[in-house]
Amino acid sequence: FPVGFRVGNKRFMREAAAKNARIEVGLREDSDTGTTTWKRFLKNPDGSFRKTKFVELKEQDIEFQKLWEDSLKRADVLGTPEVKGVKGMTSVEKTPEAMLKGVLRYKHGVSVFRDGTLRWDMVDITMTHFRPCEIGMTISAAHKLGYTHDVFGEPLNDANQTCELRVQDVVLPQNCADNLVKATKFLDDLLVRQYGEDPYYNVESPEDLIGHLGMGIAPHTSGAIVCRIIGFAPVKGHYGHPFFHAA
Repeated sequence: FPVGFRVGNKRFMREAAAKNARIEVGLREDSDTGTTTWKRFLKNPDGSFRKTKFVELKEQDIEFQKLWEDSLKRADVLGTPEVKGVKGMTSVEKTPEAMLKGVLRYKHGVSVFRDGTLRWDMVDITMTHFRPCEIGMTISAAHKLGYTHDVFGEPLNDANQTCELRVQDVVLPQNCADNLVKATKFLDDLLVRQYGEDPYYNVESPEDLIGHLGMGIAPHTSGAIVCRIIGFAPVKGHYGHPFFHAA
């Protein structure tokens, strides 16, 4: 969320709130009433939302202090946390995200990339076969994930049997697991507090992440490849099929 250029270099939201900072965001028009706002959507009496139309860029008073206090209350965060914003935006219409999202990221200890995604960088390690015992996978979990037979076609009954890795399955490093748990807790909290929906992940431990989907993306591309988490290993990178890494 933008805090403007009249706050300190640390870009604390609380400082912008104290100054009730004016920020440059898109001026938008509500076609139903003819009024202007900086918000992209406005709520209808029936609870639905209507979209506003971008007009121009303009420095505006957005009631920063009120937004800040409301976001802290909705996130159930006490005190004056050191949540940071950005001085300004570079997008064409300069539409800010909900301030509550930044507060929830602080609450759950996750950081954000400039495009709004949660990312973890790691080295690619090619793998075509694995043993369930090497990635913390139980036999029952293996069967649920579709690994019912080993590489020789024998029924999978022992965690020491060798299985052929499916093309879009990945094994992540153990030191990434706790961060992923934090990310799911943030997303569940966001669904509940920002959008009024039920939580989706309900993850309490890394083991609960098994079977969930993620996205792999190379630093020089913008298209992500869907993957499925099947386990964790004590390595400084992530295991994936050669086809997955090549994609």
